[in-house]
Amino acid sequence: MQTCVRGRLASILSSRLERSAAQSLGLGLGRDHGPARPTHWVCSARQLSVTVRQGRFGGWTDEPASEVDASKDASQFRSRIKVGRHTLVADEPENVGGLDEGPSPYDLLLSSLGACTAMTLRMYADRKKLPLEGVSVELDHAKIYVKDCETCTDDQIHLAEAKSKNAKIDKISRLITLHGDQLTQKDRENLLRIANLCPVHKTLESTSVVTTELKEETDTQKAGEKMAHLLTHIPARSSVLVPGEDGPDSMTVRRLLPFRRKRFVGPIVFLDHFGPIDLAKHRSIDVGPHPHIGLSTITYLFNGAIIHRDSTGAEQTIFPGEVNMMVAGRGVTHSERGDEAVSQVRGKHALEGIQLWAALPKEMEATDPAFFHSASTIDAGEALRAQKGAQARLVFGEIAGISAADLVPVHWPMFMLDLTMPEKSSVHIPVAAGHEVCVYTVHGRVEAGSERSALDVGESAVYNHQISDEAGTEEPPTWVVVQAPENARVVVFGGLPLPEPRHIFWNFVSSDRDQVAQAASAWRQLDRSVFPPVVNEENMDNIHLPEVSSTVPRKDKDQQQQQQQ
Repeated sequence: MQTCVRGRLASILSSRLERSAAQSLGLGLGRDHGPARPTHWVCSARQLSVTVRQGRFGGWTDEPASEVDASKDASQFRSRIKVGRHTLVADEPENVGGLDEGPSPYDLLLSSLGACTAMTLRMYADRKKLPLEGVSVELDHAKIYVKDCETCTDDQIHLAEAKSKNAKIDKISRLITLHGDQLTQKDRENLLRIANLCPVHKTLESTSVVTTELKEETDTQKAGEKMAHLLTHIPARSSVLVPGEDGPDSMTVRRLLPFRRKRFVGPIVFLDHFGPIDLAKHRSIDVGPHPHIGLSTITYLFNGAIIHRDSTGAEQTIFPGEVNMMVAGRGVTHSERGDEAVSQVRGKHALEGIQLWAALPKEMEATDPAFFHSASTIDAGEALRAQKGAQARLVFGEIAGISAADLVPVHWPMFMLDLTMPEKSSVHIPVAAGHEVCVYTVHGRVEAGSERSALDVGESAVYNHQISDEAGTEEPPTWVVVQAPENARVVVFGGLPLPEPRHIFWNFVSSDRDQVAQAASAWRQLDRSVFPPVVNEENMDNIHLPEVSSTVPRKDKDQQQQQQQ
């Protein structure tokens, strides 16, 4: 078996290894080393690469900064390894009972040596300005009898034989290829000498001390509560709104949903995290009239203010910690004006918030449009076992027996939480039977779930609770524990998936594809019987329907093809 160690693993190992290597070599570290230069650890013959051969089953240890969670999954040996903010998977080959879903423990051990070797040589070459273009390291591990070890020192032989006459010893073979046509023979000899100064090499050749003790279970584990199942990770796709004649100044928008691997979370079909934008220096958002059908839009602000207006006559300025919910139903038109609201901003002059869309149940898709506003949220900290200063606010919906129905109504089981988490705090999120939950990091970094997925800004993890045949919907909830290794702001949302599929085009959501096509046609023609004008607006800057593309509803596409024929 050959395994190529790619940039992910090498980046994980880099920071600690480089500090140790620098001490061994007497080198100073510049800011361009370690994780900032991931291209130095991809599998490329002209850069740094590591090949591991003949990974075998056996015990292993890892750095104190690493944690291993061996939970019974598809493979009985599959283990999730947490190293700082990174998560790896280890497994055993099929011939020893695993499913080969990740490197074996010995593969990881050899990978550490290979990565350390390549990094050490790269640092030395950079320091000495050697024309080293790349490094390849091949490693082979085997257990052999001491008597057959031709390269073992007398001390190594005596140490092994002291334990047993027929003692075996671990033999690691390392082949290093140095790439660089301008390297002299002396350069190559020096690099070979430096390879033996790699900190992991020195650790493996010395006598190590491993101490082991039991760690206390978490409160959730002690209570015998089940952990929720991790479905997938979703990275938000970031885009920057570029300054334009009528548009806002540059502002980051992170779009989490829809995502190709996970279109919806419960009934939530769309989520944008917009900002932050400094309102003292830049313009705010200014979104002209545009239509919706078949959904509820929910807007929640962390900073700033936005004025909402719609065709029902609603006009409402939303401030931080407040909630706007608009039910589109059969059809509504609305605008979102940030520039007008700047003078009303309280506190920090910035704009940042979340907007999500929840698909309406099928029986409510043709309901009359409506608007709701709440100036407050509900404290859910006690119900969610918030610890060490964590605060949990229920923005809408219901969770853990706490309901926000008196603030803004929801038309399907769903919720959203706003978590403010100081360093080392935690919150326990229940996942009801059949439900899905997404943990999304707004600021800082958190770890979620039993696998302790590291979630940086714009990253999320989705969990579900599959219903068992025995318990059905009465089954007790499973749990997702969110922990903050540093100060963080987190949004948690989810709910019960809708029973029917949903068709989405632009701002239109429906269980009926034809309804989506009809809505697109009505807005293209500006049919005011379907989409009335926004009240108290001139309605001169309407947002146009996107150009016809592969995302256009099938009915519109068929009509277009017929016209072309």
